[in-house]
Amino acid sequence: MAIAVALVPPLAVSGIGIGWFDIEIIYGSFLLFLTNLFGVTVAASLTFIVLGFAPIHRAKKGLAYSTVLLAIVTIPLIISFYSLVLQSNDYAKLSGIEEITIGNKKVEINILSIKSSSSKKSIIELEVMSKSHLNDDEFQKIKEILEHNLQKQVTMEVIPKIVF
Repeated sequence: MAIAVALVPPLAVSGIGIGWFDIEIIYGSFLLFLTNLFGVTVAASLTFIVLGFAPIHRAKKGLAYSTVLLAIVTIPLIISFYSLVLQSNDYAKLSGIEEITIGNKKVEINILSIKSSSSKKSIIELEVMSKSHLNDDEFQKIKEILEHNLQKQVTMEVIPKIVF
């Protein structure tokens, strides 16, 4: 039962990711599958050894392989965790920016997603809503505000909306 719960859902999501041609979904779900697979294998091996179902000299090789593979999988897990921490910090720093005034225009900002590629760069997808068209200088001002709050370089992917 535990094997079905730990292994089948990530594989199903991997299949959906393949169908959608979405590398991020495939990567994340397959990484979860591998983590669960090696974790279940190591836990089962240790349980069998402790309970006396397998002599330690026969189980050593398989346990060593599983432990090494689990250690290898931790590298992308650490990288993914670091990326999530950066993204979470960026969201926290920008949480107070919902409406700004540029010149005499009130502009509403809705942050849709943040991709923190490093501690020095972020890609921010956002909706910018105003009552009139914004020019390049006004978009540059928004970028400067975001960069000031994040203290890093920002690339904006903007969805402009005019609200009546």
